Amino acid sequence: HEPEHRADLVSRYGVVGPLLLTIKEGGQDIVLACAALHFLAFEEQNVAPMTFSYGVVGVLVDVLNDHNTPSAALVYACACLNSLAISPKTRSSIVRDYQIIRPLIKFSQILEHPAQVYALGTLHWLSHDSKNGAKFAKEGVVSVALNLINSPSAKIREQSLGIIASLALYAHSFPTDKTVLNELRHQRAVQRIQSLMQNYHGISIVATITTANIVGRDEVASPLPNFHIAEIVQLLVCVLNQDRVAGLMWPLRVPLIAIRNLVVSDLYRGQLAAVGVLKPLINVLKCYLEKSLYDDTVHLAVVSLLELSMLYEKESELKASWLDIGDLVKWLDKYKRQEAEDDAHICAGFLQLRLSNKSMALSPSESKHIFISHAPSDVTAATELATQLTAIGYVVQCGIQADSAAAFVDQTLTAIADAVVVIVCASLAYKESSICRMQSHIATHHAKTTKVIHVIVEEHYRPSGWLSRAMTSLWYPAWDIAQMPLTAQSLAKHIQDQYAKTGGKMRRLLSDLNVEEVTAVLEGLRLDKYAQLFAENCVDGATLVECKDEEDLVSLGVALKPHARKLLRAIRTYEKEGLILGSVSDVDDTASTS
Repeated sequence: HEPEHRADLVSRYGVVGPLLLTIKEGGQDIVLACAALHFLAFEEQNVAPMTFSYGVVGVLVDVLNDHNTPSAALVYACACLNSLAISPKTRSSIVRDYQIIRPLIKFSQILEHPAQVYALGTLHWLSHDSKNGAKFAKEGVVSVALNLINSPSAKIREQSLGIIASLALYAHSFPTDKTVLNELRHQRAVQRIQSLMQNYHGISIVATITTANIVGRDEVASPLPNFHIAEIVQLLVCVLNQDRVAGLMWPLRVPLIAIRNLVVSDLYRGQLAAVGVLKPLINVLKCYLEKSLYDDTVHLAVVSLLELSMLYEKESELKASWLDIGDLVKWLDKYKRQEAEDDAHICAGFLQLRLSNKSMALSPSESKHIFISHAPSDVTAATELATQLTAIGYVVQCGIQADSAAAFVDQTLTAIADAVVVIVCASLAYKESSICRMQSHIATHHAKTTKVIHVIVEEHYRPSGWLSRAMTSLWYPAWDIAQMPLTAQSLAKHIQDQYAKTGGKMRRLLSDLNVEEVTAVLEGLRLDKYAQLFAENCVDGATLVECKDEEDLVSLGVALKPHARKLLRAIRTYEKEGLILGSVSDVDDTASTS
């Protein structure tokens, strides 16, 4: 019992071995032996030797599996496992090396058993390690925790929600493994914790954060109204100011991960901006970068800021809206120049580029090639497509290889500027990647001579959000390696037959323009007053081709008949001759006099 003796008992006197021997032999002393281990595990420096050197976990698992074990010994065994699981150093090995989950589940489900709280608490601590998530989902921990989420016991309720919250926190950590996320959705976790967002003071914010982490990246109807989004932003402000929230000291990355997940979605990005998330995100960078602190907290803030900036397609609109940003560009430059090439540093480079006064207008060189933009998880499909196109005779650059964030940004601009065609490998991972979105944005809005073609590299993927708006109805299948030769041949025919080179530029078919490119055409024709209306109604090039007379254009919202006539003349010209984005006004002059 005495704290000052616990370390010596383990390190100097080796008491753990005899205690384990006593437990293995059984008998009446098993209760006292388990109790002694429980108290010894309170000492932090005892946790590693007890776990790794003595194998305490394996012996205690055997205790839990023995039907003849006294109830008091079961309580102390679960309590000891709970103490060992508190240490971050042991969590992944406990789950990896021992069959511990099922016996813990068994005692977690026995209502009013004195070991229930400790068994569930052990699962809670083990869920804090992201490496354990997939195994938890497969072993049924999600179902057990959700079944206990409305327990009359506040302790059981909090620990159950804590398990779901921890699993949801890391559900997006591994883009190629959606086991945890799929299980949370299959078990209807969001619907089952909805009541906790309202009824129980103190854990309502945990339920809100958990919901945000599960549904944040979705593009479906929102279960999170504005006041819940505002709660998450307020939590970020409180933690940044080191205030206590609901009696707990929260790590800063908890609200930041939720905000990072929410800001990926078009549904929530605008809500976050409306409740004032910009300023606290900038304050995170100020607090950390002024002290030269670089960790996941800064990474999350930088990536969230880049996604937030995509509310504004044009850099001029972004700079006009983000007026009170202080020294953000300077901090981003400092962060970008760290010796690293991870996603966050690259995102800092792109955001700095968008906010700086440097022009992003791209000037292509004489060198022409095909550039393939892909998410890291789709590298196999992208590489195979590049191989097939190279065999046909094209010069292909697949992705960007750079040794620093600054070099990555510069090479991206050059690769897209010099590309005749940019092939986007569409997938959920691509849609959720801030870097991929910037590559698509640059190709669409700043490389006016570059054609963007989409291939889908994830089977059953249905484009959503910004990626669905960037895509036309024409795309190519590329999720199966066996498809690649045929897909490459179809792409080659598409490029050769439908897009003839004209003065080093590519003429575009009107029917192939997406919604954003139609907006650029309207601006070139000085009809940009209709741009927002066309975008809201998803009017793309294929829709314009179907407009046979002025009345069709009036039905799309072109209120003035002279404007309808002007647009109809341009449509007829573009149908026959194609158009070069960036030179629409010249085509319009021709159309007006034809």
